Amino acid sequence: MSSTRRPLVPVAEEDILILTRARVLRILLSSAVMAAGTLAVLVWAPGPDAALGVATISETMAFATTTGLTAGQWLEWAATASSVLAVGEIVTLVLRRTAQAKGSFASGAHDVAVRTPEP
Repeated sequence: MSSTRRPLVPVAEEDILILTRARVLRILLSSAVMAAGTLAVLVWAPGPDAALGVATISETMAFATTTGLTAGQWLEWAATASSVLAVGEIVTLVLRRTAQAKGSFASGAHDVAVRTPEP
């Protein structure tokens, strides 16, 4: 059995919504997590305060500039960057549990919305 949901009636390409409300909300959530992680690294990373024309560790960790990082700093950077994936997986888990509790098989943001023609 295929995991792809297909409409019962054929639909034209223009009737398929690419950016559903759920997808837009997940994009906005991912954007907020990325922005918060970048700003957190910029504020709390070790090293001297920012100075004009001098690359700092916090700037390197936040914006990938040219200062060398230690192994621990690379791990902190990777953990911050992967937080978007973790939040996305948590959202998916919550959506699946909610759908199962309601008896629905909807997979949340991965569904394709199809406009039904009006009679």
